[in-house]
Amino acid sequence: MEPHKCSSASPSPAHSPSTDPPPSDVFIIQECNRALEFLRGGDHTKALELVDSYLSRHPKNSSTLLHSVRIHILYATASQIHDSAARIESIKMALESSSRGLALSPNSISFALIHANLLFELAQNDGGSYDAVVQQCQHGLLIENLAVPASAVEKLRKELLSLLGKSKILVECVERKRFLEDNALAEVKKEFQALLRKKKVIKKVGSNFDTIGRVKSYWNDAMSLQSKRELLRNGIDEVKAYLDKKKLVMAKKIFTEAVDYAKEAKKWKFWRCCCCGEKSFDGVWEHIRTEHLGSPSERFPQIVLRRTHQWAVDMIKTGDWRPVDSVCAAEIMERRSANEWHYIDDDERAKLINRIREMLILLIRYQFLASRHFDMLQELIIDLLQKHIPNSVKTDSGLDKTLQSVCFLDVPDLKHVLEFLEDLGSAYELRCLRESEDQLDEQGFWADVRERIVFSGDFSSLVFYERLLRGDIVDPDNGNAVVICNAKHRDANGDSFVDWLWMKTPTIREQLQEWENVRQASTSQAMEFFKIFKAEDQCYQRVCERKNHYSFYWYELDHVKRMCAEENTKREQISEYHLHSYSSLLLKRQKEIESEGDDVRGGFGVYVAWSILKEAQTDTEIRMQINKRRDQAARELYLLDAIILAIRAGMQQTRLKLETVSVYDYRFIMVPLLKSFMMAHLEELVNKHTEEKSNDEIEALLTELADLDAKKNTDN
Repeated sequence: MEPHKCSSASPSPAHSPSTDPPPSDVFIIQECNRALEFLRGGDHTKALELVDSYLSRHPKNSSTLLHSVRIHILYATASQIHDSAARIESIKMALESSSRGLALSPNSISFALIHANLLFELAQNDGGSYDAVVQQCQHGLLIENLAVPASAVEKLRKELLSLLGKSKILVECVERKRFLEDNALAEVKKEFQALLRKKKVIKKVGSNFDTIGRVKSYWNDAMSLQSKRELLRNGIDEVKAYLDKKKLVMAKKIFTEAVDYAKEAKKWKFWRCCCCGEKSFDGVWEHIRTEHLGSPSERFPQIVLRRTHQWAVDMIKTGDWRPVDSVCAAEIMERRSANEWHYIDDDERAKLINRIREMLILLIRYQFLASRHFDMLQELIIDLLQKHIPNSVKTDSGLDKTLQSVCFLDVPDLKHVLEFLEDLGSAYELRCLRESEDQLDEQGFWADVRERIVFSGDFSSLVFYERLLRGDIVDPDNGNAVVICNAKHRDANGDSFVDWLWMKTPTIREQLQEWENVRQASTSQAMEFFKIFKAEDQCYQRVCERKNHYSFYWYELDHVKRMCAEENTKREQISEYHLHSYSSLLLKRQKEIESEGDDVRGGFGVYVAWSILKEAQTDTEIRMQINKRRDQAARELYLLDAIILAIRAGMQQTRLKLETVSVYDYRFIMVPLLKSFMMAHLEELVNKHTEEKSNDEIEALLTELADLDAKKNTDN
């Protein structure tokens, strides 16, 4: 960073105790160097005190150099603080100095970049917004009349552009996370679930005690098993007549609608599109995808990330993951040429290895361990093994082909590997995705619908499964409306069916209103999830476009590297070969690309050649530039792969939630309608039985009286 030059001022002969004479630029530089010496010596506190003391004594003569040194000290301090609150406070203090430096040098692109980086660090540490980072980057890119040499301007602008792109992606991710964690949607469902819970309250109504007693007596003592089975069979025409008698017009309309639908679809469940209301037999997603989303995310078929090989997955899940005595195992393997590992008891290493394995299993569970990430992790472990296992032993024993070689590492290296995986998990937003998955309710609004109803063979009646006769209400069910197996159950003893029939439930009119409320809530939630999915898809498109660009960039760099390698081979193998410099090869490549006319790939090819030649001329310099850019592109592609998989996982969760709240179950209204019909029918049977029994008793009494009268006449 270029120091801001302040005009020197002559010291006055006298001054107040709190303010020293204005210093010279040389003195400022000396003070800054002293502070940096303390910092390099590890005394952060002394370094900060020195700068702060100077600024307090010369508040009107501070310079950008002083503030830049103060920022450097505070940032170095923050990087070593483990307490998050203290770290955030240190970053905020650095931001304060950065703001003052910007005020002193508004045309400094260096300070603009420093300020943007500090804003980014603050957002990373306190979970804040990245919008301020985006605004600062855009402001820095607009700065003109630069005080920085032209050779450094492009580098600074590239860093601003890189930070701008990263921040925009994170802004989208934060917005998606906010959508997923929005409690407003949960409150809507909570309100209606409170209504549904009313059905679970088993409370007898006092006025029905006498009726229930008579029904149970008839059920247990007078009703045959065949009659009980017949009670479960509800004639469709009879139910309609019952609803007409009760003047339940809307109930009859929905009943008829449900019966007609189930006859055709062979199930009670259906899906309704939240956008256009179209009804579907077997899911709504395909309709939404083709009619309302325009095949989202399929616009990038080339963005297909290779998953980790199955053998690697099996090894992670079932392999032996215990600490290994690396020295002893290496000697055994070298001597016997066999994979003979010497396991030891080391609690600290075992704990870290288990955490690494758990993290790998978690990444596999969400399909987040892309092949690129697996390869980079493998390379990291191989590099760390250098000090433990000779290369020849690693190759012969296959340690360079298995992640289990992590068991040879010591504690610092294991922490390094764990940090790598945790950074990967952070890029995937694993915490957010796991919380969202935990909140996923696969049954939606219809968790309370448990009874199974099917059509009779001739589709003239609706039949409850005979499990109800023995009080078995809960039955694994997918909402089918046709008979799969309705086995005869001899055990129909007890009166639990009567309890179920007279269970405290809403009236038919209340249930109809609840049906309408739930439908409205379901449509509202489905529309919210539809909007979330569209936002996620747009974010996915932007990230895919960015990955496309970096992929083209990477392939062109790889092509240039191979081109230079071929030149080296020719130099070594052909004695009279006419040497071509790397710069001439790049210029030749640039002309070839321009002649091909491929605007997209060609643009990246021309940029690669131009940007390398701008920074380097000799073969050595060009080789270093190629390797440096390939490493940068690889890191960017690694991060983009993580973001793509995270967005895909979020989209999958949103899709499942959208499908869940878009499903409807006619049994929600059919069960109370049929229960009301069966109650009326059973009461009618009880009353008929009571009347017949009373008539029989009267008949018996009359017969007895007649016999007595006849006997009396005979005696006379």
